[in-house]
Amino acid sequence: MMGKWASCLAMAIWVSGCAHYSHQREELMAKSVNLYQGMPAEQVLALFGKPDQTEAGTCGQSIEQPRQCVTWTYEAGSPDRLRITFQTALNGALVVTDWNW
Repeated sequence: MMGKWASCLAMAIWVSGCAHYSHQREELMAKSVNLYQGMPAEQVLALFGKPDQTEAGTCGQSIEQPRQCVTWTYEAGSPDRLRITFQTALNGALVVTDWNW
């Protein structure tokens, strides 16, 4: 009897997690329509909050124009994630250059 209860509890937790990620994905997608190239990082933080992951690297190698960039990742349940890439503008501010799902 205890085995069935544990199985039901595990299933309920799993379903609850799926619903959470589904809602999170919908929320991220709705907010992502406000993104634009050149958007300052401060506005992205205000819109989405703190990213789940950040990564610094080099972008533009495929077009032979390498430059330093930073990518912020917002998780919306595996495999869904919003990745926003920034580079430093001439004024020194970090601005959006690209985003994708």
